Order: sequence, then C-alpha cells, then structure tokens
Amino acid sequence: MDNIIQIRDLTFAYAAGDEPVLSDINIDISSGEFVIIMGSSGSGKTTLLKMLKRNMIPAGRYSGRVYIYGKEADKLTDRENAAGIGYVSQDPDNQIVTDKVWHELAFGLENLGMDNVTIRKKVAEMSEYFGITGWYDKEVSKLSGGQKQILNLASVMVMQPGILLLDEPTANLDPLAAIRFLDVVKRINQELGVTVVMVEHNLEHIYADADRIIAIDKGRVAANSSPKKAAADIIAAGSFLIEGLPVASRLYSGYNKKNGNSVVSYNNVNIDSNNKDNHILSDEIPLTVKEGRRWYVNYKKVYGKDITKDKDKINNFAGKSIINDKVIKKDVLEEDNITGNKNKKRIGFIKKNNLENKSSRKNTDNIENTVCQLKNVSYSYNKKLSYIIDGVDVSFKEGQITAILGGNGAGKSTMLKLIAGIIEPVRGKIISNKRIIMLPQDPKAVFTEVSVEEELAEVLMDKGNGIYNNMPMEDKREIVEQIIEEFGLNDIRKNNPYDISGGQQEKLAIAKVLLLKPEVLLLDEPTNGLDPYFKKTLGKLLKKINADGVTIIIVSHDLEFVDSFCDDVIMLFDRKVAAQDSTHKFLRDNMFYTTNYYRIMK
Repeated sequence: MDNIIQIRDLTFAYAAGDEPVLSDINIDISSGEFVIIMGSSGSGKTTLLKMLKRNMIPAGRYSGRVYIYGKEADKLTDRENAAGIGYVSQDPDNQIVTDKVWHELAFGLENLGMDNVTIRKKVAEMSEYFGITGWYDKEVSKLSGGQKQILNLASVMVMQPGILLLDEPTANLDPLAAIRFLDVVKRINQELGVTVVMVEHNLEHIYADADRIIAIDKGRVAANSSPKKAAADIIAAGSFLIEGLPVASRLYSGYNKKNGNSVVSYNNVNIDSNNKDNHILSDEIPLTVKEGRRWYVNYKKVYGKDITKDKDKINNFAGKSIINDKVIKKDVLEEDNITGNKNKKRIGFIKKNNLENKSSRKNTDNIENTVCQLKNVSYSYNKKLSYIIDGVDVSFKEGQITAILGGNGAGKSTMLKLIAGIIEPVRGKIISNKRIIMLPQDPKAVFTEVSVEEELAEVLMDKGNGIYNNMPMEDKREIVEQIIEEFGLNDIRKNNPYDISGGQQEKLAIAKVLLLKPEVLLLDEPTNGLDPYFKKTLGKLLKKINADGVTIIIVSHDLEFVDSFCDDVIMLFDRKVAAQDSTHKFLRDNMFYTTNYYRIMK
C-alpha cells in the first residue's frame, strides 16, 4: 500500500522552549491504516499530530520533513489541507462555529464554495450515515457532549477527507458516549477506507482495533508495531507505558513477571513449572475482554488461583521510562518572583461556605458523619427551562472519596456547584458546616501567573487566604519543591501555564488547589486530559489527602479511576439520584456502566 503520510527525521522545539519536544521521528503510514499514538502527557503526541495539518503546525523550530499525499505538509493548498485532512479535538465545544446542527454540517462545504444542491446532497448523506437526522434542526447548544462530538466528526467527514486526525476525542465524554463515538470512528476506517491517526489515552475499547500502535516517550518513538507486538515490547521493557495498555494486557503482565521484570516475549515463551506464578501461559497477550476471559479461565485451570480480589496486579509495575533523561532541579523561587497582577482577585476558585448569610444553607440539622446533605434540592439555570436536578435527597459521608457518575448533561457539575455554594437551589436546602473548595473543569480558570512554579508559590504568598502567613520563607520554598516533585512538574516549572499540555495544566491546577488545605475538596472531571500514568499518581495523592482527613467528592467519567480510588458512588439519571452504593458493588453488578476488569472476572 502507498504511504499517505511520511515523516522523515522530524525534530521540533516550541519557540519559547530550549529542548525539542520531538526528536528524530521517522514514521510511514499507509493509506487506509488505523494508527493509534499513545504516551504520557507532554510526551509530544499532540505536537506530532498537529505537524500533519498545515494550519495546526505550532510556532517553533523544526528540521526534517513531513509529506502528506506526497507533498510537504506546509505546502499543501488551502483546499487540500481543509478537505483532504480532517481534524477533531478533545473539547466538543471548541470546533463548533454555528448555532444549528444542519448549518454546522454545511459550514465546511460552504467555505469550499460548493453550490447549494451539492451541499444539501452531501449533508443529507452524512446525516443518515451518522444517525443524526433526528436532531438535524436542533440548536447545537441543546446537544449533549457526545452528540456534539459526533457532530464535529460528521462536519469533518462531510468534506470527504482521506485522512482523519483525532486528538483525544473521547476525553470529555461519558463512558457510553465514548464507546459510541469510537464505534463510529472504526466504521469510518473500515467502511470508507479513511486513514485514521488518533492520539488517545483511554485505549480500553479501541486498542485491539488499530492496525498499528505508535508509543511516544520523551519526544521519541518508543514502539511502532502491531497492537500485540507493541504490548509485548512495552511489557518486556517494564515501561511505565504498561499503564496505558488495556486491562486484559495489564492483568496478564501483572501475573507473569519474574524478580520484578517481565519475562514476556512475543513468540518465544518459557514456563517454569517450579515457579508458575511468575511466568506466562501463552504467547498471545490478551487485548480484549473476550481474550482476557479466555486467559483468566486458563489461568485458574493451570494454577488453581482465583484473582478476582487481587486487582493491584493490574498496576503492579512502578514503571520506568523507555527513554531516560536526566532531570535537573531548579532553584526555589523568591518572594519577589511572583510576577502576576497583584491587583487581581486572588484564588477565585475557592468557595468558602458562609452559612450565616445563605438562606438555603443550614447548620442546625444533625449532620454527624456527613460533610454535606442535600434535602429535596432542585435547580434550573433558567426559570423557563426544566430542572437539571429535581427533588434530590443525598448525603455525603465524612472521610470518604465519593464519585458522582452519570451521562453528559445529567447534572453532575451542577450538583458540585450547589455543594460548593457557587449556585443556590431553587427549592430545598443544603446542609454543611465545612470549608469547601472546588476546582472547575477548565484548569486554566485558576491560573494567574507566568510560570508553573509561580502559580504554586502564589498560593503560599497570598496573604488573603491566611494559611501560610506566619510560615518562614524556607518552609514555603520546601513546600513548593515538594509538590513540584510529587506532581512531576520539574521539567516545566519555568513554562507559562498556558503553553503546557492539557494534562500538565490539570496536574498544575490540582496541585495548586491542594495547597489550600480544604476540609472538603470538590473535583470536576480531575482526570480529563491526564494520561493513565499520572492518574495512578493522582489517585494515590488523593488517597493520602483523604487519609489526612479531607473528604473528597469528584465528578468523573473515568470508571477505572473511580474503581481504583473511590469508596462509593452516586449515579444521577433523569434529574435524580438513581443509585448510591459502594464502588465495588455498583461496578460489579452492572453490565455496561462498569470496567473491563469486572467484565473479565464475571
């Protein structure tokens, strides 16, 4: 097959950066191929993807060549670039430019100068193919997040591109919406022959469907082969990239190691009968639930072990980078290095509950063992609209990590805002006597300074919050250094927060809010944009904070993260609480709203 994309000796550094984010990249992608690019946040995945579309190429210094359709990418005509290469980003709202679904579908064709008859024909065809005819006349603002992302995809595909680029397209979708979206992407590749190149962290439902996996580690290609071969290479290297593999593969790697190092090879396997627990059963690494179940059944037959209560084996590797670079520590910052605007309102993302001044908030009720109660609470953003949540009665236990689950538009973020006191219920009351701090979905909302380290120092230097006023400067420096180290921010500590990746922005925002020592911490989709490798670190940090007495309530679509780190869950459906249970019981009993671990172990 002809190579539709060719990358030759590509090295790239951003204009403000000293070190390259991509180094010596050489990749060929054939026409009709389905390629997934995996790797940690900041590894260069998105930068690599943007190098494939002329108007997305970031400002910076680069050497090497990128060829698309046989031409250098930066020399494609406007029409070749717009119609020949489709691009869908992770935020469903970022690409939408019109108010109606039908107009969004037609917008790209109008810009290509097509006549109305042709536009109508193509739009009708795409509407039927994507199953969106039922909401063809709807306002885009009325669509769910999943529907918006399908609309973005349809608006790109209506121009019939030969290449489709996807940058973490499911990052903001609930689990079922994500699966539906990925199913459509697979159809586009299989039925239409479109070349698909996708950057994705959540590979559970798509990894096995790819023709090829490209793993990027510290700006270099760490793996480039079929899904099974790539998994074998990653496991054999003992790389942290194991965390990004499907659950079935991680289970397999966790139960087949020797002296801390994987003994897996792709086609050459030895089984030591004297030490069976440390060796593998098959040279075929399971990638799907079906393959994982087959492996699990064989494992029990051979070893007589039931591993359903031993989930830590999924993530047994501490992991190491395939490509090792020396980390250089910087000096801690001085008090006069905080360069942000000193007149702006500080730490605006904190919401302290002022119980005496809020008629809907009472602290006279008995709330023993709970941090917050919602009693018959209803809320609507507009009196003319129906309630987002209606008649909700729910309590949040003290000392727990509780997850609020539900589909896009179910009212999860609204509930967090009500708990924080950011909005007031139309009906009912909220009972709490705790200091509550909420981190919003968009991490950029909390940034006020010009570097990562100054963002963290700003909290310690702000006299308004009163937490660190009497602390010696040396202790403040130590706190900043500690949280930079814990969150893996050392390499970007001098960078502007707006110039780092989405995952890195989320890390920084969480680090900043944790410095405020909340009694109750509210996190709205804290794992959005985070790679699987940092999620584990984040979960452990949240567990430690929780053990220190902080109650945590999170909204999340990430069921695997919830399963690993949350004590119980609340599910919203049809404006009410549909379920409240322990995390294990909730996920174990479900068929669709669950993780692949439970599907394999059923």
